[in-house]
Amino acid sequence: MEAAHLWNRLRTRYDTFEFTNYMHNLADDITLKTIIAQGQAMLRKHIAILEKMAEEHSIPLPAKPPEKETVGIPLDATTNAYVFRQVLRGMQAYFTVHIIAFQHSVTPSIQKQLKQLIHQEIDVFEDFIAYGQFRGWLYEQPVYRA
Repeated sequence: MEAAHLWNRLRTRYDTFEFTNYMHNLADDITLKTIIAQGQAMLRKHIAILEKMAEEHSIPLPAKPPEKETVGIPLDATTNAYVFRQVLRGMQAYFTVHIIAFQHSVTPSIQKQLKQLIHQEIDVFEDFIAYGQFRGWLYEQPVYRA
């Protein structure tokens, strides 16, 4: 089970890296591009760690995505708020993958690595949310009043 989770974590990190390349190309806000690039740096580190873990446990690596996305040429109809929300949705959805992999891990060294990756992802997520709030790109939730 752990092998399948490690392979899936690596595959989804590859997919996420490819997606963020595309979103980086669509964004025109310099700070948003910088934040996405910082996220990509974290993804590269996570990919390297997961690749090493897979190799140590003789797990075959999934196909790697291209290093650069050339298709994502900025469109006039694409807004920075849209790019932000797409990246945010991806980050939110990926927490489940992190937690499930950790829950099914029974090897202490793998658990330790997964826990570190989860903590790094939470730190990046908090910073990303703060920037979205600052820019007004988060949807404002309705307030319940009795």
